[in-house]
Amino acid sequence: MKRRTSIILYAILFLVLLALPLVITNDYDIHLFIMIGIFALLAMGFNLIFGYIGQLSLGHTAYYAIGAYASALAALKWGFPFWLGLAFAGVVTGIFGFLIGVIALRWRSHFFIIATICFWGIIHLIIFNWVSLTNGPVGLGNIPPPSLFGMEFTSKVHFYYLLFAFVLAVFWLTRRFVSSPIGRSFRAIHQNEHLAESVGISAFRFAMLAFILSTMLAGIAGSISAHYVSYISPEIAEFSVMITILVMVVIGGRGTLIGPVIGAAIIIFLQEYLRFAKEFRLPIYGLVLILGIVFLPRGVVTIPEIIASYRRRAK
Repeated sequence: MKRRTSIILYAILFLVLLALPLVITNDYDIHLFIMIGIFALLAMGFNLIFGYIGQLSLGHTAYYAIGAYASALAALKWGFPFWLGLAFAGVVTGIFGFLIGVIALRWRSHFFIIATICFWGIIHLIIFNWVSLTNGPVGLGNIPPPSLFGMEFTSKVHFYYLLFAFVLAVFWLTRRFVSSPIGRSFRAIHQNEHLAESVGISAFRFAMLAFILSTMLAGIAGSISAHYVSYISPEIAEFSVMITILVMVVIGGRGTLIGPVIGAAIIIFLQEYLRFAKEFRLPIYGLVLILGIVFLPRGVVTIPEIIASYRRRAK
């Protein structure tokens, strides 16, 4: 019964999102949903290492920036089409993820957090100072839009559907992945790493797999973002972006499938519609986040469970 309800809800959500551009005619509102899609990809990737393995990587924006710059440079300097640049961005970030993972995941915990922050700092400095490659603080412009069978995705509506397909595909693949024996091993490591090791589950190998997939998704999100905006600068690697991704996963529900997507939608809309508050925007934003973390520690996805619990007590 619970599974049937979930399928119905997912089907309704799919149809609503599919028909959304037919209802919303304002380009800026479509832009907001596109940004939700980009950050949903980032949050779903980050959730693999943080939500399912339980390791906090605070250098995730470094991979986001690497993917964006790799794809942009591949298009501008080497003439790569978008799809080849997208794959290139994923491979490059996956290699960096492997290299950092080999070093940092041996110890994990505090060392892993420090190592990922240090890596973010190095990448941030490289983007700023390697002017011959990244154009420094000026950034890279005139990045060509994606194209498919000769059709360029210059319209926001077209780009919305492209991103919708990406998010849907990643969500489906993630769902299949976490429900597989590998995903169950992820959860076992998160719950009790030593017990998982005792039954033959290699915590290092599975954590490495989650980290590489996580970084590759960040790189793909960066590639899509670069070709959507058609301009990138060092701001893409700001640490504030990392905090935003972290909050999305925590508010939505870490270790869940739909949680990061819901968290991305909540935070993007919250940031946008608090602009009217001007100087009070950040304090209000912080207060909302604190209240959410205190009263919904497992994320907004647990609201139906909380309501059901109250109903059982009332009976």
